[in-house]
Amino acid sequence: MHQCFKKFLVNNLCHTIGTKENGDEINLWQAYKTFSELKWNDTSTLLEQPNKASTSTECSHFLDFMLMCEKESVPWFLVSRQCGLSDSNLQRCINQFKQRYMYVSLPDNRRVDLGILEYLIQMNKFQLNNRLPEALPCLPCILLG
Repeated sequence: MHQCFKKFLVNNLCHTIGTKENGDEINLWQAYKTFSELKWNDTSTLLEQPNKASTSTECSHFLDFMLMCEKESVPWFLVSRQCGLSDSNLQRCINQFKQRYMYVSLPDNRRVDLGILEYLIQMNKFQLNNRLPEALPCLPCILLG
């Protein structure tokens, strides 16, 4: 179960979601890290300086990606069920991860704070909703004879 969770984390966090002006790639974790460093108000509901989010390339890529996850299917995003994790097992893994670690370690000795896990849960829900077909009612056929 933990190997599946690690695959889910690394595949999604290390994927490129855009490029900087100089042509360097921006991974999901890098975009989140820049976004998470913005200052919020006392109730954590509004950014103190929202113009910084729109002028920062990483922040705007992160926000655009969150919006894209909500509205359409992202083919490269690995949902938990593709890794063999049910929704309850994903939540269990995240809870255990938060209890044991202070940050998420990525390849090349990179790390990002645990706040990214909440965003990954939300992205996972959005992607599952976008990928599952719309439910159709099942009506039994009654043969009159």
